Amino acid sequence: MISTLPPKDINRVHEIISDKEGGLNSICCEGTGNADNVKTVAAVCYDIEALSFYALKGLPNENFFEEFKFG
Repeated sequence: MISTLPPKDINRVHEIISDKEGGLNSICCEGTGNADNVKTVAAVCYDIEALSFYALKGLPNENFFEEFKFG
């Protein structure tokens, strides 16, 4: 599932999806989030551009960036 919503709580990054040219276009994470107002634990892919947008606003949490940088 591709989501443009900011993650609520990410446990770890488990997959980075690249496009055909090798550029990043989404990151798959395991964590908790809200789908239809129901809290779920699932693997969700977040759009890189959406994450960049939220990062400028101080989201998602710092753990996400640490996992992404060193994962």
